[in-house]
This record gives sequence, structure tokens and C-alpha cells, in this order.
Amino acid sequence: MQLLWRDEALAELAERGLARGFRSKPRLVLWERLAAEVPLDELKAAVCAQLKGRTDWRTAR
Repeated sequence: MQLLWRDEALAELAERGLARGFRSKPRLVLWERLAAEVPLDELKAAVCAQLKGRTDWRTAR
């Protein structure tokens, strides 16, 4: 889950109704919340989906 950017981790929490009180927290805290609340198989699938959905991860050269 540490491959997730902060906004992606927050989106995953929000999707599960777990973002309340965490919107201003640093990504480490968001990652910890995800690890504590989301089952491993769901977390793996969510991370894969987020990584595959990235379109702007490369900067222009």
C-alpha cells in the first residue's frame, strides 16, 4: 500500500467510509489506517487497480 500516493490512499479510505478525521493526515497515517481496516486481499486489489489506473505518473522529458 506504500505504493499509493496520498490522494489515492485517501480515496480508498473514502470509498470505504473510513476517511472521516483523516483527510488532513500525512500519507503514513493513511497507510496505517488502510492496513488496520481493509482485509489484505481487498487491499492488494485496490493497490493494483490504482497503479493500473494511473495516467500521469510519468513526467514529460
